[in-house]
Amino acid sequence: MASEGFVKASTNNLPCIDIFMVMEFIKNDERFNAAEFKGVKAAASSRDKHGDSAIGYVELKREGSLCTVQGRICPEHRVDADMHWLF
Repeated sequence: MASEGFVKASTNNLPCIDIFMVMEFIKNDERFNAAEFKGVKAAASSRDKHGDSAIGYVELKREGSLCTVQGRICPEHRVDADMHWLF
């Protein structure tokens, strides 16, 4: 089921990241606004199991020090709908 060059993601092959890496990404990516950077949305979605039912399939590809992760997801409020690819 994996795309060409990708393997199924698992806890054994995903890269290790920390909160500082996540915050640096959010700070530098123009798709995130100030409210998201301050953690407003993160606080709303911080409950246990948030989004678990929305994740369908995750895969990754490693090229040197670059790791690309992509997955099929569905908005949590529409878990019965078709999944969408997220890159």
